[in-house]
Amino acid sequence: MNAISPGVVLEPAPGEAHPAEVMMNGTPAGRLGTPDAIANAAVYLAGDESAFVHGIVLDVDGGRTTAAVIAA
Repeated sequence: MNAISPGVVLEPAPGEAHPAEVMMNGTPAGRLGTPDAIANAAVYLAGDESAFVHGIVLDVDGGRTTAAVIAA
């Protein structure tokens, strides 16, 4: 069994900043995730391409878990 660990995911309204955006400062992506990013990971894990992938937690978080993030 596999799992997806989503990061900060939000589709902000065009032209509007959201307070959650500060959580992604200092990450490799440097931005919020989208629902499509999580959906694409789920499609990958459900597809033949991942047939030999077992027992993982796939971090779909823009690199947040691998970077020291400092909210400023």
